[in-house]
Amino acid sequence: IVYQFILKMSSVSVIPGDSVGSTGELVCGYGTYSLDGVVRASICGTVVHDKDQAGNARVSVLGKAEKAEDFVINLGDKVLCRVVRTNYNQAFVDILSVGDQMLAVPSKGVIRKEDVSAVEIDKVVVQEAFKGGDIVRASALSLGDSKQYYLSTAGNGLGVQIRANI
Repeated sequence: IVYQFILKMSSVSVIPGDSVGSTGELVCGYGTYSLDGVVRASICGTVVHDKDQAGNARVSVLGKAEKAEDFVINLGDKVLCRVVRTNYNQAFVDILSVGDQMLAVPSKGVIRKEDVSAVEIDKVVVQEAFKGGDIVRASALSLGDSKQYYLSTAGNGLGVQIRANI
C-alpha cells in the first residue's frame, strides 16, 4: 500500500485493540477497524494520518517492514500474539511481534494445553484460559512443524495481556 499524501506519521506504536481515534473525526484506513465509535488498531505498527480519495481525514496503522530473516523466532523469544481460535487441547494464535520487533506479516503459533500453566496442568481448560481476540504474551518453545510455532504461557509475565470483550 502506497500512501501518496501522508499528513502526519506519528512515532506512536500500537498493538491490536489500541484506540487510534474517533469515528466522528476519522475514517478507518489500512490496519484499523471501528467498534462503538472508536477506531482501533487491527495490527501492530505505527499510526499514520492522511486523507482518503474523498478528502476525509483517515487514520491507518502501518506495520514495520522487515527482511525475511527477521521472521525467525528463536527458542525462548518472548512474543505477543492474538488468539484466533481455541479448542479443547490448544489455542491457535497469530504472532504479532517478537520482543519489541513488530512483524509486517503475522506468523502462526499454537499454545498446547500442557504449555498453558506450569502448575495444575490437569486442571487447565484452554477455552476458559483464552478467548478469540485475546492478546497474549508467550515464550517460544520450538518451531513445531513447518506451519506454526509452539508457544508457552507458563511463566512470570506471560499469559493474557488484554482480554477481548467478546
